[in-house]
Amino acid sequence: MSAVPLTTSSHVTRALRFLACAALGLAALGSLALPAAAIAATSGPRVAIARSAIAQGAPYGNQYFRVDAVTPWLVSEFGKNNVTVIGDAALDSAATLKNYDVVVLVRQMAMTKTQRLALRSYVAGGGGVVAVFGAGRWDYSSTRSTHYMPCIKLYPSLSTEWGEVSAIWGVTFYNDPVTAVGYHVVGEPVTMHPALQLVADDLGPSTPLDMLGQRDANEYVRIPAGSAVTPLVYYTRASATGTPYNGSGWAAGWANQYGLGRAVYFGYQLTACAGTQARTLLVNSVRWAGTSQSLTIASSASSARIGSTFTLSGHFSPAGDMVGRTMDVQVWKPVKARWSYSSSRVVYSETTGTAVWQYKYGLKAGMAKGNYYFKAVYAGGTDATPCMSPSVRVVVK
Repeated sequence: MSAVPLTTSSHVTRALRFLACAALGLAALGSLALPAAAIAATSGPRVAIARSAIAQGAPYGNQYFRVDAVTPWLVSEFGKNNVTVIGDAALDSAATLKNYDVVVLVRQMAMTKTQRLALRSYVAGGGGVVAVFGAGRWDYSSTRSTHYMPCIKLYPSLSTEWGEVSAIWGVTFYNDPVTAVGYHVVGEPVTMHPALQLVADDLGPSTPLDMLGQRDANEYVRIPAGSAVTPLVYYTRASATGTPYNGSGWAAGWANQYGLGRAVYFGYQLTACAGTQARTLLVNSVRWAGTSQSLTIASSASSARIGSTFTLSGHFSPAGDMVGRTMDVQVWKPVKARWSYSSSRVVYSETTGTAVWQYKYGLKAGMAKGNYYFKAVYAGGTDATPCMSPSVRVVVK
């Protein structure tokens, strides 16, 4: 397979948006950052914040007053027209959730299975989600006499503490201890992740988020080896048995990519922190998660003969961490071995616009006839199934 040189195109509107988001590394090189005031002045993502009767009624629910407290933060930052409070009916439907760039869950202690599957589908398709504590750990069903059941009873594994949405968070649940008064939550260096870059002025590289007056249940997790999960904040002065993720503290908040979407999770009561730190961290997590990645693929032919060549093409609006990485096209035939081909070229090297890519794919002699499926992957030569485009089929004759 040979690769056609990559080209780029840009439009004024898209360019302005990407420049405005440069400080989050969403379309910028290196650690380029803009002042927070410049970011606040731009239009933000379309945000949905869930105010759920199911979550409110769950054991230890207490959701409504937290949602009502956080909603003005998001309206102040992103504008009244960009923030919508949604209910359980909207959470039931992936199609409805697609009207928003990011969904915010504050102490969403319970969901139905339909809601968990809808949210997972929405994120896999490119949506964003930011959750604060307990997101989906109770299953709700109107057919049960008690209505609520811990997901861990339905799926008896720590890896499924949150039911079907566990895959979005990308971690393994460990424990849910009540942490004594006096613990801190400390931020990672701002270079760790784009969501932290804009909080530097408020948090500094390791400023405690003041939880000194709090005594609360906190979710402790393990980050699997080799995981793409990036820790954002961690607990200090908090005790629990086991091995912390980095030798000095347990992950209290982290970011992950699931499918084409982005997720941020905080395993403690972030919104109970005093001062502006919590607000800044939440807002910028919403901004990062709400910037979608639109990796696409198309084929110039739906069928082709062995010995011929056809073109695969598409586009992507890459995040900063994708700059300079190679794109693969992964190809497989059902029940057969899969092959992976790389262009060995950078996927993107500009600061604005959308990357446009093309491959010329040659069908070599000796290939088996039948249906082949092609997906584009930003993987740098690795198998990164969660970062794939939708597939296209080409019938090889």
